[in-house]
Amino acid sequence: MNVDGLLEGAGLGLRRGLMNDVEQHCADSDAAETIDFYEIAPENWISMGGRFKRRLKALTEKYKFV
Repeated sequence: MNVDGLLEGAGLGLRRGLMNDVEQHCADSDAAETIDFYEIAPENWISMGGRFKRRLKALTEKYKFV
C-alpha cells in the first residue's frame, strides 16, 4: 500500500483452483515478492470450510489480501 492507503503493485485474484500453485510460488521467497497482494471475492470463500479454509487462513496470515 502507498501512503494514501491505496493499493499499488501487481495483485492476483485467488481462486481455489490456483491454491497449489500459489502455495508453491509463496514457498519460494524470491518469487513471493513478485505478487504484491491477493484478491478474494468473499462470496466465493465465506462458506468454505475444511482444508481450503485452513489453507486460505495460512496465506492471509503471511500475505496482503483485499
